[in-house]
Amino acid sequence: MAESTDRRASLQLGMNYGKAHGRLWKQVILWLAKQLGLDFCFRCGKRIETPQELSLDHKLPWLDVDPALYWDVENNIAFSHFDCNVKAARRPFRSPEFLAEVGRAVSRSWTKRRREAQSKRAKNQGKTGLRWTKEQRAKQAERVKNQQPWKHRHDN
Repeated sequence: MAESTDRRASLQLGMNYGKAHGRLWKQVILWLAKQLGLDFCFRCGKRIETPQELSLDHKLPWLDVDPALYWDVENNIAFSHFDCNVKAARRPFRSPEFLAEVGRAVSRSWTKRRREAQSKRAKNQGKTGLRWTKEQRAKQAERVKNQQPWKHRHDN
């Protein structure tokens, strides 16, 4: 569809044309699944009632196993409730070497973002990162020193 046609379709449908197209596909797939008696969740066995619940599920995990399993529609694809599918998802296996390398990269970027955030907070609060200035520490020590010890209600 041309851009102007997409715009007209979106206006007439009341939503983005791509989103409407995706919803229509889900409705058609669920309708066909019902016609074939395949509208039951692979995970829990209950009936899939609405297109919003419908998801494609891999019976056997393919990630880090065999990419051919991803495309095996005949033997490895089933319908399931979206929530059941998400709950069954597994974390992919990662080697310790991979995790160490990713960890270093994540750590570096996280540290950089943390320092930037601390710098912004410091400007707003008059602090240098997480450390207080000497004056702020002295004021806090004075406040703590002057506080009354905690008293419970039953103490007189």
